[in-house]
Amino acid sequence: MNKQRFAIIIIALIGMIATFLPWYRVGQLGVVAGTSALGWFTCLLFIVVIVLALLKNLREDMTMGISWSVTAISLLASFVVIWRMINVWFADEGILNLGGGLLGNQVRIGYGAWIVVLAGICIPLAVFLFRNRQFRRV
Repeated sequence: MNKQRFAIIIIALIGMIATFLPWYRVGQLGVVAGTSALGWFTCLLFIVVIVLALLKNLREDMTMGISWSVTAISLLASFVVIWRMINVWFADEGILNLGGGLLGNQVRIGYGAWIVVLAGICIPLAVFLFRNRQFRRV
């Protein structure tokens, strides 16, 4: 298997596993996993990244079209979680209400959400860093 595809698959698997880790810590309620929030959507996006990485010849780099698609999908997964983090921050500042009687200062971002964000940002880096510089196919 090509090193570019291998790196993308490993990072996407890390992002999928982070879906099941704690995304939020809520005051008296405890820990909320990503599957209770938008985790299933981000997990689906990382599955699509893995499927795209497994298309065509596994011994060659991904084509430019697939590379751009993988980049866009992984950044979308990262953006979804960042958007939720911004919502929590706004609720903490008193600008927005989270609903259900929760105050923003009762909610803290867990390590699972940060891992999803990092995985979504690291996939485009892996596409760029692990490419074969001599091989260029559109």
